[in-house]
Amino acid sequence: MASGVITKVDSLQLSAAAPLVTSKAAIEVRTGIVAVIFEDADVLKCATYSCDSSGTLTKLDEETITGAGVALRVTSAVKIADGIAAFTYWNGSSPNFDGHVGTVAIASNGTITAAIIDVINYTGTAGKARITHAIGDFYAVGWSRNGTFLVTIEIDSSGNIAAALADSVVVNSSTSSDNSTHLQLSSGYVAVWYLDGLLAPDRMWVNTYSINVSTGALTAVDDAQWGTGVAGHRELWAFQISGTIRGVSYEEAFTSDGWVDTFDISDVGVVTTSLVDTFEYEPVQVRRWNSALSSGGIICLLFEDDDFFIQFKTVDVDSSGNIGDSIIDTETLNAVGFNTTDYPYLLLMENGVYVANYTDDGSALQVDSLTIGAGSIFPSQAITRVTNLIHRYVREGGVYTLEMSLGEVT
Repeated sequence: MASGVITKVDSLQLSAAAPLVTSKAAIEVRTGIVAVIFEDADVLKCATYSCDSSGTLTKLDEETITGAGVALRVTSAVKIADGIAAFTYWNGSSPNFDGHVGTVAIASNGTITAAIIDVINYTGTAGKARITHAIGDFYAVGWSRNGTFLVTIEIDSSGNIAAALADSVVVNSSTSSDNSTHLQLSSGYVAVWYLDGLLAPDRMWVNTYSINVSTGALTAVDDAQWGTGVAGHRELWAFQISGTIRGVSYEEAFTSDGWVDTFDISDVGVVTTSLVDTFEYEPVQVRRWNSALSSGGIICLLFEDDDFFIQFKTVDVDSSGNIGDSIIDTETLNAVGFNTTDYPYLLLMENGVYVANYTDDGSALQVDSLTIGAGSIFPSQAITRVTNLIHRYVREGGVYTLEMSLGEVT
């Protein structure tokens, strides 16, 4: 299979059509088993499915989660231990969205325990928060709404949440809503990307923090400004690429074009290069939310386009963070359109299969499994090697050709 070429393997309707299923978060909570936490007309639900190494999807269970209260939006999830997942959601009414972290249990056969294990209200003004592992039993939750914020929460392997936040910092006091993201760099270090108040070019920053293994305390490490001339970044999503190379996908505020940028940030939070490369992956519109990840030299991007279609695109990236010149492949997962803003969620299984979780045109929760050809093994620049033959690899527009000629024998 060619590098970055997408193959759709299987599709599964995970929930029945509902009045409004838009937001969801997915996590491989056990090997081969995914839990999708979603809101169905403000009711918090969870569904599970299995995905084997061939990409075959099978629904396992679906439950209404009790003890969580109203759920207006579900925004992220993280695995705590085998069978235990934590997720972020908010309830309340604008402008005071109460942000919560809850935990849920999934049995080895995918059966869901309906009663929530534990829940904590971490803020009264939540945005589209993201939860990631920080270190030990501590997890980082970051969001932006009238500022950018980062807190640490202690959650044990059984899903029990400490009654109080471990620590909290105001990363920036002027960021508007949904204009930040964060990522674990390594155990005990996270990076936060955010918009510095104004929807203007070159007002983006990345700050890094360390987290104390005993207390969860946050300590600032480094910060750097970055800009690409794009006026305003929103709906940011950070992801790991390779080594110290990290990526952030986002929507341009005024045009709604989709972009992805790369950065070189060390595992201990030192910003080596605040912007390695930038690439416009969608020139028309990314409708608010996007989800991205990278594996094998390929960046994968899942988003809803201007026609409300769910699109899946790939572009190559090398180990230094240089992004390819053009999109390799595009797969339209839902070509009818639900006519409302969806929150698609992309996941890479341990077995190497990608699963795209989204809302279909009938307002039902849908999951598609996909495989992607491995990334390029060729160098990003043309080189000449001389043994008894000369091998010259030429790269033009992401296509490699091989030229061979006799070399000087020494």
